[in-house]
Amino acid sequence: MVGCSSVQQKASFQKIQYKAITRGYSTDILLQKNTLKYFKDAKEKRALSLTKKIKDSLNNLLKTIKLKTIKDLKKVVKDGQIV
Repeated sequence: MVGCSSVQQKASFQKIQYKAITRGYSTDILLQKNTLKYFKDAKEKRALSLTKKIKDSLNNLLKTIKLKTIKDLKKVVKDGQIV
């Protein structure tokens, strides 16, 4: 008799951070633990505590991202012009 156990792996992360910087302007979004923070020009503008429902929704959204295709995304700005 051969047995096979199925082990469900759960993805986890320490933090997710998005940064955008242009001339004289910056935006940061930080998702860490149970908090989502938004910074504009290095000043915290808003912080939200995440409920389980919101975290579940974010996890479901993150599961739809195809990591292998991120490198193929096109820039929206080329030579200073929005394309």
